[in-house]
Amino acid sequence: MDNIEEMTGLSKEYLENWGRAHEASQNLRQSFGSSGLLDDGEDYPEQYGGRYINDKGKLVVLVVGDVDTAKAEIEKRAKSGDVIYKTCEYSYRMLTETMDEINLYMQENPISAVEGIFNLAMLMDTENRVVVYLAEFSQERIDEFKEKVSSAPCIEFVKSSGKNVDTINVNPGAGIVATGGSISVGYRVNRISADGILTAAHGATSTTPGSNGITIF
Repeated sequence: MDNIEEMTGLSKEYLENWGRAHEASQNLRQSFGSSGLLDDGEDYPEQYGGRYINDKGKLVVLVVGDVDTAKAEIEKRAKSGDVIYKTCEYSYRMLTETMDEINLYMQENPISAVEGIFNLAMLMDTENRVVVYLAEFSQERIDEFKEKVSSAPCIEFVKSSGKNVDTINVNPGAGIVATGGSISVGYRVNRISADGILTAAHGATSTTPGSNGITIF
């Protein structure tokens, strides 16, 4: 345990709680009809506003309105009563529908048109908002976004620090170099909030330093 704490920088309390919280979170996700690793389900309860695991490793579920009326269904879906509840303003259904609107605009318009209005948009469960990063932060650009993309009330506009720049390609099939030789990425994984990749065991030993400062555990 101490070695994992040192590697991840996470507290003992977080590590002890995370397993139960993650299992309950996955039970919730699957109950919504989500497939794979994505939150792409549609069976969201009316009061459900999102979820996240806090800095203590506990599952937090956001609820619109009265928490007491939502607890029974959430705990049934999560198969756990070890849940922290917080009230929020917007339902998860509204948040996902808003992201769908934004993604549709990005798909149907050239990159130049999209970047002229905004650089990035993301659903932030912890904030119960869809955050849109504007290349030019002004009321004029906000109004333009609302007119052309979405005017949903759950959107928060912030100033962008610039375009996203990929510093390394870790897409499936991409090659990376480690002391054990050249290997390829299977797919992205996450363990105890530490991002990583899945690859063949013979490609690198534990804690092997790879290219671009990546360490393979």
